[in-house]
Amino acid sequence: MKAPRRSLRAGLLGLGLLVAAPAEGLEPRYDHRDQLGLLLEASGSWDAVTVGDASQSQWRWPTLRLAFTFDLSGEGDELALGGCWSGQGGGAPDVVWALDARYRGYFGSDAFKAFVEVGLWAPLAPRLAVGPRAGLGASWDFSRNVGVFLAFGFATAFGEFRGASLEAGAGVQARWP
Repeated sequence: MKAPRRSLRAGLLGLGLLVAAPAEGLEPRYDHRDQLGLLLEASGSWDAVTVGDASQSQWRWPTLRLAFTFDLSGEGDELALGGCWSGQGGGAPDVVWALDARYRGYFGSDAFKAFVEVGLWAPLAPRLAVGPRAGLGASWDFSRNVGVFLAFGFATAFGEFRGASLEAGAGVQARWP
């Protein structure tokens, strides 16, 4: 009878030590939960624009975008509210200003992850228009607070002109706390 009690005590002691041991084997999470951030992106785009009966297409480089990001759902996905500026490109005499709102959904919680974006794009100058935007990309977070990304997107807008834009860009994002 003493052998089963002794093995029961040893088993309970081992279980107690196992439960009390620190969790050292957990992977770090890079999922942006409960974080605010700033995003800076440089991109180029191919734009097709129709005003009345006149149409033109052009390559526009560089476009600089600055956005404020925050975790909307508590799950690590982000809402980005921002604006962009693009100088002359392809012989265009105009400067383009635009605002956008994008919801970025991430796939994974590792340092490398993919994302999709959906949102609204609103060119403000030289002509006003509003339309949907969709995109996809990949990001690498080398810490919980700083990461880089590549993104590709398509947007279309309707208003004082009809237009479509294909864009490719790269950027950096800093987050806190």
